[in-house]
Amino acid sequence: MFSSSEWHPLRIAAPVPSGSSVCLTTKTLNFMQVDGEIRPGTQVITYLSALSTGGQVYVTQSSSDRAAFEEGVTYYIKNYTVSSRYGQERLFMGPNTTTYKTAPLTLSFDAEKMAKDALVPPSVSVTGEEQDLFSRGGHLTLEGTVEHMQVQRMTTVRDTEVPILDVGIKSGSRILEVSLWRDQALSKFKINDKVNICHLRASVKATKLNSTIHTTVEVCNIHIRAGQLKHNQTHLSVRLKKYRRLLSCV
Repeated sequence: MFSSSEWHPLRIAAPVPSGSSVCLTTKTLNFMQVDGEIRPGTQVITYLSALSTGGQVYVTQSSSDRAAFEEGVTYYIKNYTVSSRYGQERLFMGPNTTTYKTAPLTLSFDAEKMAKDALVPPSVSVTGEEQDLFSRGGHLTLEGTVEHMQVQRMTTVRDTEVPILDVGIKSGSRILEVSLWRDQALSKFKINDKVNICHLRASVKATKLNSTIHTTVEVCNIHIRAGQLKHNQTHLSVRLKKYRRLLSCV
């Protein structure tokens, strides 16, 4: 960790990559049980901004009603602290921090991508057939069918009660065990649903996949919608035929 008390010669830009260098996150601080149902309690909204020097990316957060930095604007910053405690370079601002806008800093495509990835890291799609599935690093995206699922339960994590949902996802010829934590454990789906779950982390020790703060769960029952569409098309065709017969009788 280091701090700066002088004007740092580093110019920092909030780029506008093919995505966004500013994102809004909602964190649930606690959960409660109401009539046997687990529901989110107090929530905090935070703005995260990715700032780039062209070679280094810093992530900073703001809990106000708007982001601390504008996209596409370059700044000089004084009296700040940088820490890598959370696995990435974080820039912290205090009451004595001063920022002002300066001449634009041109960033390369790679620098813009680094800024985007700092906020939402890439997630690689897997089929479930990979031999190194539980030994590879990074985030993984899994698509498959819900084969089985347990009842949501509460467990203690760092002195806080949070929900967890264990499900079995059939992808290819394998059934992979997935643990969804916190808000993701409250996702609404059922057995035989086809789901797409992104930003999972593999656990070598438990041979399962765990959700992360970036995980989202999408239910994609295309076959059901297609069946409904076919039914609607048939119904419409019958109505049109009846309408044509009525016209021919006029």
